[in-house]
Amino acid sequence: MLKQAASRRLILLAGLIVFKINAHDECTPVTQPTLDRVEAYANLHYKVPGGVTAVRDNIRRFPPETCLVRIPIRAKDPTIPFHLSVTLSPDRRYVGTDIADLGQDPEEAERLLRLGMIRALNDATSPTLGPSGAPVRVVVFSDFQCPYSKSLDGMIRAEILPKTSSVVSVRFRNLPLPFHPHAREAALIGACVAQAG
Repeated sequence: MLKQAASRRLILLAGLIVFKINAHDECTPVTQPTLDRVEAYANLHYKVPGGVTAVRDNIRRFPPETCLVRIPIRAKDPTIPFHLSVTLSPDRRYVGTDIADLGQDPEEAERLLRLGMIRALNDATSPTLGPSGAPVRVVVFSDFQCPYSKSLDGMIRAEILPKTSSVVSVRFRNLPLPFHPHAREAALIGACVAQAG
């Protein structure tokens, strides 16, 4: 199933990737109105408190031999740790976060994607309960406004960790759900509290 999804993603992106340029070809410039539309899309899509901005001095072609453009996006508020790169299509009409290299084997690309996700899940900066070297590691994706997440937290603290504290560690990851109006802000506050120690 993952292989099929990766293949579909590669096929969908194929239309964007084939825009190789020759020495005499010129790419459509990235204009201020285009950047404004990218920022409007990112503000609507990611709902970062205070909004986001494109980092204009770091816009570059990606890969260099194409007319695709990588645009870094960050929170306007420097205390909010939101950083993302989006890719703009050669015609400056489409924007997205994923780009696939069609010159790479899809299975190898999927394997590398999984490794990256495993590294992210084992990120030592996430709040963790239990010993850091535990042989069993549980990663909990939670929403501060979700009653089910609250129930799970109570069960983990009351029933699981007291019985398995030497062999299990539980790592917390934010997953604010879009239909909870205060979940994203609560996740940002929680991340700040965790970072402060």
